[in-house]
Amino acid sequence: MEQPVDEPGSSLHERALFVLIAALAGALLGIIGGYLWSVIADPPVGVLTERGVFLTSELAYNDAVVMSLWFLMIGFCLGLLAGVGLGLVGRRHGVAVVVAVLVLCGIACGLSAWLGVELFGPDPQAQVADSSVGDPITVALDITTKIAYLGWPIGGLVGVLVAVSTWTRPKLPRPQWVSSNVWPH
Repeated sequence: MEQPVDEPGSSLHERALFVLIAALAGALLGIIGGYLWSVIADPPVGVLTERGVFLTSELAYNDAVVMSLWFLMIGFCLGLLAGVGLGLVGRRHGVAVVVAVLVLCGIACGLSAWLGVELFGPDPQAQVADSSVGDPITVALDITTKIAYLGWPIGGLVGVLVAVSTWTRPKLPRPQWVSSNVWPH
């Protein structure tokens, strides 16, 4: 009688290395996410006055809110892909896959938000320096609600659930003391 063979679990060292690799992947995805957010989000255009830049229309305020929605959606989609990928690759690491996905998503979320605002997005201060009162100024990327930060981890955990649902359970061998008449084949 042939016994089914299951993959052995990973050691603590292998799990820690898996989480570290996920953290590095999170940094890469954070760069990609920040860049995508700066390209896809359409920051509103305000008007320069003596007291600063002000949005002048309902559409501009709508665009300001939609920037956060784009951050949420990009984070959810990239987190979903990362969760599925880590879940499929990390089967033998068990629960460490969830930790790895949360580490990846936390790093990616923070880095993509920072890079989108500070590096990839428009720089209103530079525009103001070269402008006069009444000129249009594109405002900086901004996240107007903290809920937008949840896109990355929610997407990652949904992705892990999708991947884990494809894992097969090991077939347990039939105990020797059970007769073939009692145990179904």
